[in-house]
Amino acid sequence: MGAAAGGLAGRGHRGCPGPRPGQPHANRARRVGGQPERAPAGGAGRLRRDVGLPQGGVRASGPEPGGDRPARPASGEAGGDPRNLPGWDSPRSQGFRRPPAAPRRPRNRRRDGARRGSGDARRRRPERVIPQRAQSARSLLFQPFPIGQGGLVLPNRIWLPAMVTWRGTEDGFVTPSVREIYLRYALGGAGMIVLEATGIRDVASGPLLRLSHERFVPGLKALRQEMRAVSASIVVPQIIDFLKIATRKPTRVFMEDAVRRGALAESVLDVSDAEFEAGLERYVQGPRLRHDFLYGYRQTIEDLSREEIRQIPGWFASAARRAKQAGFEGVELHFAHAYTMASFLSVTNGRTDDYGGSFPNRMRLPLEVIRAVREEAGTEFLVGCRYLGSEDIRGEDGQIRGNTLADAQAIGVELARAGLDFLSISRGGKFEDAKQPPIGEAMYPYTGHSGHTCIPRGKNDPFGVNAHLAAGIRQALRAAGFATPVVASGKIVTFDQAEGLLRAGQADLVGMARALLADPDLPLKWQAQADAKARACVFCPFCEQEDQRHRVVTCTLWPKDPADHRRRLTPAAWRPDAPWDPHEAFDATADDL
Repeated sequence: MGAAAGGLAGRGHRGCPGPRPGQPHANRARRVGGQPERAPAGGAGRLRRDVGLPQGGVRASGPEPGGDRPARPASGEAGGDPRNLPGWDSPRSQGFRRPPAAPRRPRNRRRDGARRGSGDARRRRPERVIPQRAQSARSLLFQPFPIGQGGLVLPNRIWLPAMVTWRGTEDGFVTPSVREIYLRYALGGAGMIVLEATGIRDVASGPLLRLSHERFVPGLKALRQEMRAVSASIVVPQIIDFLKIATRKPTRVFMEDAVRRGALAESVLDVSDAEFEAGLERYVQGPRLRHDFLYGYRQTIEDLSREEIRQIPGWFASAARRAKQAGFEGVELHFAHAYTMASFLSVTNGRTDDYGGSFPNRMRLPLEVIRAVREEAGTEFLVGCRYLGSEDIRGEDGQIRGNTLADAQAIGVELARAGLDFLSISRGGKFEDAKQPPIGEAMYPYTGHSGHTCIPRGKNDPFGVNAHLAAGIRQALRAAGFATPVVASGKIVTFDQAEGLLRAGQADLVGMARALLADPDLPLKWQAQADAKARACVFCPFCEQEDQRHRVVTCTLWPKDPADHRRRLTPAAWRPDAPWDPHEAFDATADDL
């Protein structure tokens, strides 16, 4: 990854060795003759102290050399500027002001010497326009928002989507670490907090939370009470059904297991591992068994019996009832990504009975789930879902397949007709185009093309990359006569970008996952004119890699434990009156980026 960001290695704050804040920093530009030093022309390495700077060196701010900055995106475009929208006065006339200039690092360069961030204006981090305190109350983003049929009101329109934390016990119970992270989110001020994907089947699932039995209710109830004591945020768990999956086995282990199950002839054990791998087409009959060898076993919806399918609505309904007992205001049904319900909704659904094929058949199980949850939890209990605006599965031929926006619009109308209280829009994250895992690991659905669209993690991914999906679905709902709120998400990072989505009518609520993971206090800082003190997500793969490795998910911008300089510590709650350490606003190391 890029080595331009510098890091904690040379910092002396929070007990770390190295220079203290205010001393010269190894990665900060040093003035020579009134100008900052240039980075070496060959790439993004550490600045050399012994290199002089010719006249006309790199500018610390202002237009790019050779011309003005690229034009900003048009209003209404994902990542666009709300100041260009109808009804939006100029920031200056409304009392908006730009944030105070923060200490700047020299511009990073790629290995080819080109400036990072050049190119399409949508790929540049949107400029920040911060409302003064009197004006933030008039922004749509900080307006209270009524939701559901039970009189609930979100304190603002900022939505924290579900993110797996890997902090539970191995059997799915709440731990002190789970309480720590969700209390931290609650203190940050988001209007809605969606608890991580919580299992509905009473089966082993590792350190993921579960609502599959009454024994899980006390821990979740205590968590909700603690969050309510410090925050007015509405909190709902995301409830999920997922099918069986196994790790990819070594060749000999796979052969022995297949012989034991009768899937391979016993004579295959006389073949060497290398010969078996080279002659896979000859020894392994059928694409399914070959797939299991190459990727590891994965149960699909085509494997489910009708009896198994009939149990799923009851599992969702029971989990919703337990969530209500635990004090949560509602649930979010997980109909997205690589899991059971999304697979039924997909045009790739290969079932040949009345749960697959035609659109009404593919909608059958999701609608049965919604009806069962409503009957169990009541109409005043908040029930919404997260589903895909587009699947973006790339086939071996390079063609994109799976549900498109048009499919998602039709699905959204039926979900709204069924009485859901909100629709949260995601994208991709499918097993069908995931990369082959190493031996000993299971498939991870965010490694292929669809996974990249789900978690945009490159500098070339536009900001607000998925906003058009939410906008298209919202438009279809309104045309069909439904006012169901729609949540947009996907690389939304600044106040003016979030406000612009709302004013353009692209969404009703703004989901920010990694932005709030990087800095849970972002809503408070925006309201207090302290955006310059925010930790801005750099969209590196750090948190995603931790998830893939089934390790506690943290952020590369969080402070490190001074005891070992490795473990990431959940950042302390922000205090407006606390002195600001400028180093703290960007805590990534070169290796992290």
